[in-house]
Amino acid sequence: MTATNHALTGACIGLSLGNPWLALPTAFVSHFVLDAIPHFGFKGRKTDAEWLPDKRLRVMLAVEALCCFAIVLLLFLAKPHAWFLAAVCAFVAASPDLYSLPRFLYYNKLTKNEVKWNAFRRFHQAIQHESVWGAAVEVAWFFGVLTILATKI
Repeated sequence: MTATNHALTGACIGLSLGNPWLALPTAFVSHFVLDAIPHFGFKGRKTDAEWLPDKRLRVMLAVEALCCFAIVLLLFLAKPHAWFLAAVCAFVAASPDLYSLPRFLYYNKLTKNEVKWNAFRRFHQAIQHESVWGAAVEVAWFFGVLTILATKI
């Protein structure tokens, strides 16, 4: 899923549960549940080397960063009950994708440190079900979770 959908889901979890002992681990696990659902990815992706330096990805990452910032800003401005927990859960839900940052830096030749594939990276890669048609799933998820979030704010 996109970072925006991960963050929206995390925010909803934080607002719904209100208890950090429940909300934070639930937000983290939600990331992998969402990644197991068929979702958006560029067609023709064969290897990370072909995917990560792609200009479309860099544009998408910039848009995603702005959307995630807007979610946290909305929570800050609206200040619903447990808004801070919701903001933290939004970050926690999206955070497993930050583990891909070293791959991004390596394949864009911004570092010479080759990335080792460990059990976590293999697991995270194995549960991904990406395709261009998955954009329909992303859009439906976005509006569904946004609707839930709106009722909480």
